Amino acid sequence: MTGYMQQIAGQANQSEVGRRLQTIAGVGPITAAALVATVGAPPEFRDGRQFAAWPRLPPMHESTGRSARRGR
Repeated sequence: MTGYMQQIAGQANQSEVGRRLQTIAGVGPITAAALVATVGAPPEFRDGRQFAAWPRLPPMHESTGRSARRGR
């Protein structure tokens, strides 16, 4: 790891939110640090759906061939 990556990893590990984010599969120290820096306090969002809507991520598209369902 380079010096910058070690600093970012250290900051992510110092934050309780950063450590919790790293327990999610596919989220490492850099992603956790970026989320902590961008979002700030997770309690701003009621649930995961509201958080996913914040950066305008589209809902998952599930289709059976005849009818399309979005979300639940």
